[in-house]
Amino acid sequence: MLRKTLSGLPIARRAFSSRAACRQGEHGVNNHSDPVGTTIILPSLSIVENSENAGLPGLFSDSVLKDIWTEQTAQKLDDLKYGISESPLRSTLESAFVEYNSNKNVFLKGHKTSAANLMEDFAITTNNPTIDKYYKLLSKTAKKPTEQFVFQNASAIYNLYYFLSSLKPNPDNTVAKVGVEELYKTPDVFSEIKNAPRPEFESQIEASFGSLQEFKTLLLSTAKAVKGNGYTWLVYKFRQPELGQETRDLSRFSSLAILNTYNHGTPHHFRAGQISNARAFKKQKSESSEEDDGSFSMYKIDIPSLEQAQDTYDPLKYVYEPLMAIGNNPSFYLRDYGVFGKARYLENVWNCIDWSVVETRWANRALSTRR
Repeated sequence: MLRKTLSGLPIARRAFSSRAACRQGEHGVNNHSDPVGTTIILPSLSIVENSENAGLPGLFSDSVLKDIWTEQTAQKLDDLKYGISESPLRSTLESAFVEYNSNKNVFLKGHKTSAANLMEDFAITTNNPTIDKYYKLLSKTAKKPTEQFVFQNASAIYNLYYFLSSLKPNPDNTVAKVGVEELYKTPDVFSEIKNAPRPEFESQIEASFGSLQEFKTLLLSTAKAVKGNGYTWLVYKFRQPELGQETRDLSRFSSLAILNTYNHGTPHHFRAGQISNARAFKKQKSESSEEDDGSFSMYKIDIPSLEQAQDTYDPLKYVYEPLMAIGNNPSFYLRDYGVFGKARYLENVWNCIDWSVVETRWANRALSTRR
């Protein structure tokens, strides 16, 4: 199990209270044109389009669903457009939204052979061209501190899409506020699991987590542990292809995994290596040794931390392909379930998972085209 934020460090949200005024010219004309060749739009969501003012039966009331997708996401989209229009890298960022040929179920793009360009051509794509463009934008902005405002708004839309697109209605669920007694309930680990995936995908869950019961317990417990805004992801973890390995079967290194991201983090490894590295640690060691007087002392033995020790070797490079997400933001459950209702909310999320969507994403996983 993975429990670290792979992308998107927490950052303060910039306030644009007079944003609308800033975007208008002297005569009330918008000075910023739409991106070249296309417009920045929200990805389509069938559960929202088909809600008919009923929310998501078994999980969200109509007012909550409209708020988290229609209203909050519309604001994020507005902020995203503004951030791109004001960016010095505007043309580069807009290029993420230019139409490109995307062959269905093909995850490794391009045929360049140079080592420098191999991973530039690597892209995870879905059957939703719009969300693929958000992925491209995230990859362009994740390592650029000046583009944090663009990254956080694009990530907010991207993460919420993966959450809502993996759900289906379940009228059998009870959506209601609960009391403090809900905190003292002991989960029944021997009860029959409702809304189980199909046997083929369940076998992959068992191979990665031991059993379906263990997987469900771990998934919901990991989500419950998130305090504040964040998502819990089921991802497909696989070896990153390298030059000369394009045709090798690397599936033995692959598995399903669970990880948490916080605030506007994504499950992608865009920001790998930004915290520390072995070279800095070795440099620090060499500088300290130059000041040594040559005498031996147990107090001078410098034992590295776990993070420093992990940085002393080059680990295998993995890619995390999202299959589904669970939204843990308080705005998702407080109004329908109350302050003690997160466990009830998460149980309802499980019962509303659309496994056909998750299984399709897994069936179209990146390594399938390499076998």
